Amino acid sequence: MVSGAREFSSSTRKEALRDADGQVFDVAVVGAGINGSATANLLATSGIRTVLLDRRDFAYGTSSRSSKMIHGGLRYLQQGRVMEVRRLLRERDYWLSSSGDVVRMRFDLLLTEHGWNRHMLAFGLFLYSLLDGRFEVPRVKDNTGEYPEAVRGYFTYWDAVTHDARLVIGHVCSAWQMGATCLNYVDILSISGSGPYTVRIRDSLDGQVAEFTCTCLVNASGPWAGDVARMAGVGLPVSLTLSRGMHLVLTCPGGTLRNAVAFRSAIDGRQLFMVPRGNTVILGTTEVKVESPDDLECSREEEMYLMDSASAVFPWVRQCGVVARYTGIRPLIGSHSDPGRASRDSSIVVTGNVVHVLGGKLTDHRVTARRAARAVSGITGKRVSGSGPDIVYRRPAVADPVDWDRRYECAIFPEDIYVRREGWFFYDPTVHRELAGGDAAGGGGTCYS
Repeated sequence: MVSGAREFSSSTRKEALRDADGQVFDVAVVGAGINGSATANLLATSGIRTVLLDRRDFAYGTSSRSSKMIHGGLRYLQQGRVMEVRRLLRERDYWLSSSGDVVRMRFDLLLTEHGWNRHMLAFGLFLYSLLDGRFEVPRVKDNTGEYPEAVRGYFTYWDAVTHDARLVIGHVCSAWQMGATCLNYVDILSISGSGPYTVRIRDSLDGQVAEFTCTCLVNASGPWAGDVARMAGVGLPVSLTLSRGMHLVLTCPGGTLRNAVAFRSAIDGRQLFMVPRGNTVILGTTEVKVESPDDLECSREEEMYLMDSASAVFPWVRQCGVVARYTGIRPLIGSHSDPGRASRDSSIVVTGNVVHVLGGKLTDHRVTARRAARAVSGITGKRVSGSGPDIVYRRPAVADPVDWDRRYECAIFPEDIYVRREGWFFYDPTVHRELAGGDAAGGGGTCYS
């Protein structure tokens, strides 16, 4: 933890909202997901007067609903995106060396009747190792009983996994420590002007209203970017395709996984994965084009697709319990009939004094934040750090994490704790059901939406 850490609780939140009324900020960052929180962290570290806003909790949207991997993007090599993979590997290694919330994990790529061409896969893994600064000749391993008989063999490589929302919370708390105003559960009532802007907000908890001005707006609202752009009176300069991905959280007494696995679905050839996390296994993911950023339905069809695909390789999946489901919306740049083939890269677009942060991946969000901060610098005339953002907030080992989350990480509701701060929803459903009295969001196999 940062020496002399400031309390960051519902009480300080209320004070910060009151103090924001009449304030003049350099920049207002709208959207406290991974891109918005990292950008706010970098701006605050650079001494720029920053306010970070979200209408729900920090990391409520896509940034707590990902596959929870920090990876180099092995599959992007098939699309010829070599330099992107190299960048992702550098960022993965940064997080492995600097954050206890990112851990190394072995992935086995399973060869089945409907799987990859083993020669192409071997070449891709060889190139992947070179881009990672190693020289390894991948060799297929025989399945000698560690996997069901549908698996003819497998390749092994290493990447990393994380609790995505913890990275967001780390950036938010770091920004707060550096002097940013960070507010969750606030509605934006209006944005007027063309730079400077007058922003009117309301506390969704008690109705308190505040109004402030800012020179620049950062639209980091992810799938809701179009809504924020329209409110700012500028419109979104590019089109977005919204793609919904569904994951299942399983408990599997009839089978187990020692490593994460990736395989191709026998139904349509889509790459799927199963990742052991704590007391659960996360199975994902689907790709369904949707029209609304609020379309977070956990559909029966998507669940059956995932279960049928996984059980074709692992028959014991049929005996697993689906303890939770969750969906997230990926905002993909451009118009795409097949979102599975769309780029996940980010784009920074400036219209007037609004910086739109569009798309992007969890792994290289620091790169996206630096690009966004440079755009803010161009508008405000204030210099920003050329490195970072780094998470300077360090949470110590505590006996009562629930109390800590409320006092130092601005958790307001139980869901803020067991879904986003602690992740029990995903990794230990027994704990989160006990804390929530059996009424946890997503508990009992229902949908986290």
